[in-house]
Amino acid sequence: MTAEQVEQLEDTEKFTFQTEISRLMSLIINSLYKTREIFLRELISNASDALDKIRFMALTDSSALAHNSKLSISIAADPESKTITITDTGIGMTREQLKQNLGTIAKSGTSEFLAKVEGSKDGDVNQIGQFGVGFYSVFLVADKVTVASKSNDDEDQYVWSSQAVDDFVIAKDPRGNTLGRGTQITLHLKEDAEEFLNENALRDLVTKYSEFINFPIYLWSSHEEEVAKEATEKEEDDEIVEESLEEEDEESTKKEEEEVEKVTVFDWERINTQKPIWMRNAKEVEEDEYVEFYRAIAKEPSATPISWTHVKGEGDTEYRSIMYIPPKVDPNFFQNLAEKAHNVRLFVKRVFITDEFELFPKWLSFLKGIVDADDLPLNVSRETLQQHRALRTISKHLVKKALDMFQQLAKDNEEKYGQFFKEYGSALKYGAIESNTHRKKIAGLLRFSSSYDPTSPGVSLDSYISRMKGSQSSIFYLSGMSVEEIEQSPFLERLLARGYEVLYLTEPIDEMLIQNMPGYNGKMFANVAKGDLKFGDEEELDEQLDEDYDELQAWLKTTLADEIDKVVLSKRLTTSPMAIVAADFGLTGHMERLMAAQGQSNKDRDMMLNFMKMQKKTLEINPKHPIIKSLAGRSIDEMDEDTKELVLVLYETTAIRSGYPLADINAFTKRVETIIRKGVGASLDEEVEVDVEAAPEKSEEEKKADEAYLEKSDDIIEDEDAYLHDEL
Repeated sequence: MTAEQVEQLEDTEKFTFQTEISRLMSLIINSLYKTREIFLRELISNASDALDKIRFMALTDSSALAHNSKLSISIAADPESKTITITDTGIGMTREQLKQNLGTIAKSGTSEFLAKVEGSKDGDVNQIGQFGVGFYSVFLVADKVTVASKSNDDEDQYVWSSQAVDDFVIAKDPRGNTLGRGTQITLHLKEDAEEFLNENALRDLVTKYSEFINFPIYLWSSHEEEVAKEATEKEEDDEIVEESLEEEDEESTKKEEEEVEKVTVFDWERINTQKPIWMRNAKEVEEDEYVEFYRAIAKEPSATPISWTHVKGEGDTEYRSIMYIPPKVDPNFFQNLAEKAHNVRLFVKRVFITDEFELFPKWLSFLKGIVDADDLPLNVSRETLQQHRALRTISKHLVKKALDMFQQLAKDNEEKYGQFFKEYGSALKYGAIESNTHRKKIAGLLRFSSSYDPTSPGVSLDSYISRMKGSQSSIFYLSGMSVEEIEQSPFLERLLARGYEVLYLTEPIDEMLIQNMPGYNGKMFANVAKGDLKFGDEEELDEQLDEDYDELQAWLKTTLADEIDKVVLSKRLTTSPMAIVAADFGLTGHMERLMAAQGQSNKDRDMMLNFMKMQKKTLEINPKHPIIKSLAGRSIDEMDEDTKELVLVLYETTAIRSGYPLADINAFTKRVETIIRKGVGASLDEEVEVDVEAAPEKSEEEKKADEAYLEKSDDIIEDEDAYLHDEL
């Protein structure tokens, strides 16, 4: 039926599109014009979903397929009427579902898609199926659309039609139940979209986008056949003509050829003839096929996965699976860890069951793919699915296979592994924290920046251990906000001078990782900003040197009693005069900043943070530094107030370099200013003369202009409130 015929029906009801949908369709038409061929992909995808639903329903209700047991999708183009018709035998829609599904849409999906389109610079936003708005891509190529649908839940078949972007009509189909069950969408093409009436163009699009759909897709196509001509009697003259035998044979052959002609025959041709890719032998599947399959299941038409694994499980539990590493991590991956990821589709004997289950632990939930199990019952409920023994076994196997895939990628392609780790390194670290079973294997996959290679996170723990020095028993590391910040730290001085390698940990999750993974392959982690640093080849300090600094150490401890617990001669420093070191179980400056930067206040956490911040630190002094040597050369009587002020400034600058925030920044700046005044010979008591002119008050004209503007703003707000009220 045409859109005009639907509108002329007696029981037709007209509805107005939800405002968001009118805006949505306008944006789709304007933003996706260059890739408007995606309309067919979206309609086939929707048809496949409808077929999945009815097949799943049939698992528990045998009557669901009574009206039509054949599950398929068909596409037919009619050049004369300039229409394309897509028909499926899926679950269909009732009259109310036609109104709701094609006239309104969830705000969240619409808003997300609109934001994506409006924020796209090049307009290449064609993954609309992810947002549940794929149907509206029909308006890229059609100015009139008619949808006929029949559901098992409704006695009658209904038609939905729209000729514009602001309203639609629904009516009972006067043709009766022509579908049996399912949905038929007829697109009346725009003049500039008639290229899609071409049979070969449609075939190419189905092959390009929907080759791996798990249901037969048929195209109404033509081909030429040779058929015999109908026999025709021709009256001959009575005149006898003599002919040679050779001429008679030639004439006979010619007559036989003329009795066969070529005619154009139309029939349904199945386009997606390949069996499901996961059922094929991995050696028979080409790389391009894996990439196209990923694009189909992920609904990312231009994406190329980083890597994949094709698994066939045999034994107690038989299954087949293909798992992919997406090219980019979801920006909300860590924020959505509490939610179920819908990244893996579960099939049982090629029947789609659900994507609402947890196959992988949270830290691996970024993987996308399919699992087809033979040992799960077809009628398994979503409620009992998660506890099913076979699925738990499959999950364990696939976690191991995923880690093997990462390991193989690191071995075969260092550049690609670097890309993978850049996107998913934090997820692996989270896995090392969460998983006792796989922690060691995950640890071998981790990469860090280090003093050996500070430019990229390319250092593995195994390679670090291979470069360790003689007698070295610890894996040295230092945390900071960035590599640049860490490289300025005084804690590195002696280690780097002696040739020790230090890992640079720059991610917030790193501190938690080390707490949960204190060592690797018999080597313990050692934070070079905490505790008593051990190199493994220590020599006893010169007792005489220790005595020479006893008085200075005692004086510094008294002077800085509110801040530090003890003063020791440093084994870390070479060029800096001093450094502030946290206790073994205290907070480094970096950790203090991380905890203070956390958003919402938590009473227990705040108490713990304050308690740990109150723990006094150790001040390490460098006995080789000129400042420390000069201070050690003075007697206690020579330590006047000026010296004390200088030492306080030195301590506070050391705190900054050691990563600690200053408790009183104003006191610090005043002390620095005092030192500068003394250095330039300025008076310590002289105050700055402040001589400024007060700003003028508003004039009467300015006051009136402000009042007029406020009145105008109030009117605008009232109009917006009225608009929002109408929307609601």
